[in-house]
Amino acid sequence: MLIDNIFNPYYNKRNGVKLGFILSAFFCSRIDEIERKIIYIFYIANIIPHEFLKNKRAKIDKEFLLKLIFELSNNKKYISKKDLRALTGLEEKKTFNKYFDVHLDKLGLSNNRAFTLSETFKILQFWQGDDKWGRMEAFSKGELANRFMNGNYDDLEIKMTDEVLNYAIYSHHDFIKPADAKKFINKVLDKDTLELLYEEEFSLDYLSYFFIIYIVYTSIPKKQ
Repeated sequence: MLIDNIFNPYYNKRNGVKLGFILSAFFCSRIDEIERKIIYIFYIANIIPHEFLKNKRAKIDKEFLLKLIFELSNNKKYISKKDLRALTGLEEKKTFNKYFDVHLDKLGLSNNRAFTLSETFKILQFWQGDDKWGRMEAFSKGELANRFMNGNYDDLEIKMTDEVLNYAIYSHHDFIKPADAKKFINKVLDKDTLELLYEEEFSLDYLSYFFIIYIVYTSIPKKQ
């Protein structure tokens, strides 16, 4: 009976959406498109009204849903700089600042110790470079050399500085952000191998990523 209720939209609409339903609808649904999954969840949760869905379905696209997630978070500063350091694998403050200081300054967020979901999105857009997200950790030069250049650092440097980064930036950074690693990988892999790598490491997009973040930070009780 409990399992039946979790998957029953009418039960959820009457009794309130439970975390179990959200997780099952997101991860176990036969619906493939991320937009349709989130629309379904938000409809059952009465966040998207029936009449709006019926009459203005064409307006509910990825950007609409992302903006809606930001609005639902009520501008709460969920993500701390410590969270961002852990997320990107740049645990040391000096290392993190080396990669993010200029970008945070451009966004007017240099003095922030925590960030809203909207601010976090703008920060991570710079880090990821496109809409294919998933892995957030920076790539080390050693990882890139071993995986794609048969361990040859010289070949990595030539390829990176010829087509991705200028030499000054490359030589002064031990880590490569995912945005630049993707540019490099796109140059060195054939289409089939590239698609497999993206499926393994960048299988999410920004909408699903922020939906998951929103659910995690709003559904799991915080420690007092």
